[in-house]
Amino acid sequence: MSVRLVTIDDPDDFGALAPGWDELVRAASRPSPFLLHGWLRAWWAVYGERSPMRVEAAFRGAELVGALPLEVERRPAGLRVVRLMGRQHSALGDLLLAPGEPDETGDRLLARAADGHGDFLDLFGPYRGGVLDRVADHGRLRFLERVEAPVLHVDGGWEETWSARTSPKRRNLLRRRRRQLDERAGQRVLEAHPAIVDGGLRFSRTPGCAGRAGRPPRPGAPPRPSRARARARRRSARGAAPAGRRRRL
Repeated sequence: MSVRLVTIDDPDDFGALAPGWDELVRAASRPSPFLLHGWLRAWWAVYGERSPMRVEAAFRGAELVGALPLEVERRPAGLRVVRLMGRQHSALGDLLLAPGEPDETGDRLLARAADGHGDFLDLFGPYRGGVLDRVADHGRLRFLERVEAPVLHVDGGWEETWSARTSPKRRNLLRRRRRQLDERAGQRVLEAHPAIVDGGLRFSRTPGCAGRAGRPPRPGAPPRPSRARARARRRSARGAAPAGRRRRL
């Protein structure tokens, strides 16, 4: 069965892709929560009026076998930059392909990304070994490695990684903060990967904790002043002139 390529630029049509979309995300070598259908649909709803959104999709019959979510960002001098939907928030963003689907399908979707819609591509988030890395023409699309977030490689176990990536001072500080959290409200730690496989992310928070350094606000306490106001009050108490109004005599 031949592949059929379609440009989807209506949020309702994108909503209809929900059943098969997250299956493509979970099939990726490094699934990203920022490619899940719910995340992208919310992004489209909030920013769709500011930046044109669209999805380059591939179908075999009625089955979705490939997709590339995009948006166009307008820059000075009239430049139109095609980016992954989510822009700088699209960590581990990639072109989605169904298992067994040939890379040629991804290559054709990528070729349509800027075709008539933008002046150049600026895709944040792809990773080495992903679909975009495989199908991109590296003579025209250059990869710049930035950071592997949100992934932390724990090759030698957690304790070894913890010791290698933090200083003794930092570890002592974090242990003290953890004891403070346990004393005040307790805490829970959830694994993220099973949550992604289930089709979404689950977040937890320590009950009753808010404010700086996890300290709960005192009942009836006034809101904390901003840092700028706190500095101004300290200057005033010392009799110093407010910042920005000092004059050289």
